[in-house]
Amino acid sequence: MIAALLSTALPVGVAAQEEPTSQSVQIEVAATTATGPSGLAVLTATEGGTGVQVMVPGAPESTVATIQPGTCASIGTELVGLLGQLGAGGQAQATVPLPISTLADGKHVIALHPGIDLGTTIACGVIPALALGVEEPTLAGDCTGVPAWVTLATQRLDRGAEMSKAADAVDLDLNLYLNALASNIGEGQAMIEMMRVEQVPAAATEVHQQMLAALQLAVDSAQLFLDALMSGSDVSAYQEAMTKAKQAQEDLIKVRSAVAGLKAKCPG
Repeated sequence: MIAALLSTALPVGVAAQEEPTSQSVQIEVAATTATGPSGLAVLTATEGGTGVQVMVPGAPESTVATIQPGTCASIGTELVGLLGQLGAGGQAQATVPLPISTLADGKHVIALHPGIDLGTTIACGVIPALALGVEEPTLAGDCTGVPAWVTLATQRLDRGAEMSKAADAVDLDLNLYLNALASNIGEGQAMIEMMRVEQVPAAATEVHQQMLAALQLAVDSAQLFLDALMSGSDVSAYQEAMTKAKQAQEDLIKVRSAVAGLKAKCPG
């Protein structure tokens, strides 16, 4: 019923069809919990990769849509594409920097999560494997040095996640938490300074800059938390730190998606 209702509301150019065209794929997103939402998603080949439109009426506020590897029964942890937070009417639209032929291989899913908790899924739909016959866009420039850069960038992102998790694990002990924050700030800033002076492959320059900005925001937010805790600042200081920390986390998710896109276009 919901698929039939939504198919009448699709914008021109991505109208629902019984058989997908050579450049468009429509999938059903089904609830994975008793109270989860359901709806549709449409993938369309674009010059910049793949345009994705998600339409899930009734999705809870702050629901975040992603593309991840695997099946709905076993979703991989790697983030392939961040589609963003669903807005009014349960809709989101984004362009993933990967060709539709890469995503429509039967080994990727569109997943809905409660906020940025990517370990919990409330709805999911498998992108079917189709012989689309779509010409894949090429990456601007060559891939020289990109695989090595992707490996290093992934290691740095993983290390940042480990540092954050370690600090969260001791947040009930103020002294341990302060020490963990200070350590994270020092290591994070050292990582940033190293990234500022190292040579970067031309094809990875933009993503490298995005990663630098996201890491700097994460370090700045940690410094604000540390300063606020040590000085006993008012609530506004904590709120500012929390706002920056949340934005940094969202930006780092986008960076992971961009790094995955480079890895797919320039495999080692």
